[in-house]
Order: sequence, then structure tokens, then C-alpha cells
Amino acid sequence: MVYDNKKIAGFLLFVGSAQFVFAAIVAEALDTEYNFSQPMNWLGSGSAALIFNSSLFLFGLFVIIGAYLIQRPLNKQTFINKLFWFLMTMTGIGAASIGIFNEDLGLAHVIAVRMFWVFAVPSAVMSYKFQKKPLSYVSVILGILTLIAVFIFLSTVYIDPSINYMGIGRGGMQRIIQYPILLWALGFGAHLIGNSE
Repeated sequence: MVYDNKKIAGFLLFVGSAQFVFAAIVAEALDTEYNFSQPMNWLGSGSAALIFNSSLFLFGLFVIIGAYLIQRPLNKQTFINKLFWFLMTMTGIGAASIGIFNEDLGLAHVIAVRMFWVFAVPSAVMSYKFQKKPLSYVSVILGILTLIAVFIFLSTVYIDPSINYMGIGRGGMQRIIQYPILLWALGFGAHLIGNSE
């Protein structure tokens, strides 16, 4: 059986997202000093750091490879397609960088996290062009949900602490940022597997 590039890309996106969700659950269970109110990325410097960081790096790597497979050959693609490839690639680099630069590495970690956020949102929104309805609408909604959560998170950290992450804590708000992107990658990956030509 021959698989085309988009099916392979979809498989990588789906598996990359799914394995990270499971790895995060396992890391939360194994790290006895961790609790839900803490940001997920704190797991990257705890007792389950190897599981969490390697899984996050793998997710990022799969996104990068998936982006390449979706848009190759680039010289035959439109500007919009090339822009989508760039956004997805940078999303993958951001995710992989979080796996490399954990919380203990300070500024490098902050840059990696912000990079992931900045590129993941437009990747999810722009993917509507490559999906059928109603999944294309879902991708846009997930991207916007992440954008709103990022705004609330940063507003609490840098502008007004009284916003207090809308009452769900720093860890809860960070999950509202990350899980929609993971859900988008799962859905987009499944779409590519089932609808590629």
C-alpha cells in the first residue's frame, strides 16, 4: 500500500499530538511534587522531565516534518501555502524548543513558549483553507480560543494580577492555551489521513 505525503503528514500530526497528551498525563502522575495549579511546562524540570521533554520535542519534530510533507515541493506552491508551511514549521520549532529549553533555563524557555504560542494560533486558523467544513470552522474556533487564553494569561502576568487567570489558576489557563492546539493538530492530522489525494 502506497501512502502519499499528506497521509504521512496527517499521521505524524495525529500521533505526535496523541503521544504528548498521554506523556503529559503520565508525567503528572509520576511527579509527586506537581499539582494541577502549576503550569504544564514545570513538568519539564521535575522528576518526570525526561518523559515530558522528550515527548514535547517529538511532537515538535513531527509537526516540522508534517509541514514539510504537506507543502512540498514549495517552489510550486502559492504564497498562502508557503505562509502556512512557514507558520507550521515555526510552531514545530517552538514546541521542540520547549522540550529542549525547560523552565530552569529561564529566558530561553520563555522565548520558546512565546514562539510556540505566536505561530500555533495562525497555523490553526489558516488551516481552514486545507480542510472541509465543518472541521475548518472548528480549527478557526480552536485557534481563536487559544489566542483569547494567551491574552488572558499575559494580561494576568504583565498587566493586572487581579484578572487571576479567570479563576482557574496559572496551570488551568496554560492548559486552555495548549490543549486547543493539540486538539487542532489531532483533528487536522485525522483530516489529512482521511482526505488526502
